[in-house]
Amino acid sequence: MKSGNLVNVQVGAGSGSDNTFGSKIRDTIKAGDLILRDLGYFNFEDFLDVERKEAFYISRLKPNIAVYIENDNIEYYKNGAPRKSTLFKRIYISEIMKQVSDGERYEIKDVYVGKEKTLKTRLILYKLTRKQLKKRSEKSEKNAKKKGIEKSDNTIELLGISIYKTNIQEAVLSAEQVHEFYSLRWQVGIIFKTWKSIYHIHGVKRVKIERFQRQLYEKLILLLLSSTVMFKMRTLVLENRGLETSEIKASEIVHEYIDRLYFELVKFPSRTFNTLKLVFENVVKNGLKSQRNDKKTVLIYLGFVINKHQVGLKSQHKPTQ
Repeated sequence: MKSGNLVNVQVGAGSGSDNTFGSKIRDTIKAGDLILRDLGYFNFEDFLDVERKEAFYISRLKPNIAVYIENDNIEYYKNGAPRKSTLFKRIYISEIMKQVSDGERYEIKDVYVGKEKTLKTRLILYKLTRKQLKKRSEKSEKNAKKKGIEKSDNTIELLGISIYKTNIQEAVLSAEQVHEFYSLRWQVGIIFKTWKSIYHIHGVKRVKIERFQRQLYEKLILLLLSSTVMFKMRTLVLENRGLETSEIKASEIVHEYIDRLYFELVKFPSRTFNTLKLVFENVVKNGLKSQRNDKKTVLIYLGFVINKHQVGLKSQHKPTQ
């Protein structure tokens, strides 16, 4: 996210399950990394592997997964051994959140998730406002109708709660910051949005499989090249001008020059510098991110202070992780 480097690119069937993808990229995880995962990639073994590698994670938690805390009233056999069935006590999120007001957070520091109780984590609960709940309910109902499934009463009841789990200590990241950092996952959505709206990667005609494969890999090469240039421009604008770039605006600008860049890379590599300089100047002039008083930007989340007129920014603190 900071560098814009694509760690892993794979092509597979759309019917494949996302939650197995995490195991395929375990080798890319390094100590100190922060991994952001949504529910589609939820896998207990992946989170245990992240901890073993001394890395960190923030993930949504599926509302139907059992949550336990250590039991204060452990029962013992006559020989002094504890009864395993009394070591943990299950807690029910829906009951806890009835005592929480809309828009408030509730934190449970040490919980065990899943029937096996192998993953000890920090749980952060957020109760949606009425406006947020209405939006989520409409989206959930639309998806359920599209897939032809019926939501259980328990699932509907838990729609108004966002549940996050993380192994980051509170001294490093507050409950509010956990929510903010998780929202950075939308940067992935922005990338896909540019690939679809600007480069039309989803536009496919009915052709033979060989021709489709050729077109697909051509598009992937184009996307890798354009994304690399876009993120490099973002870094250069930040380092040289102290300004924050809009990924979408910058992608549109890069798209205007991409044919020229590709041609020069193949035929006249020495000319690419001048073209990249034009891209940079255009991004500075037309590709900056619009500032809203009520909305934080990516660089603010990552520890930078930006003034309202984007005349410069400076590092607020050194990242802990």
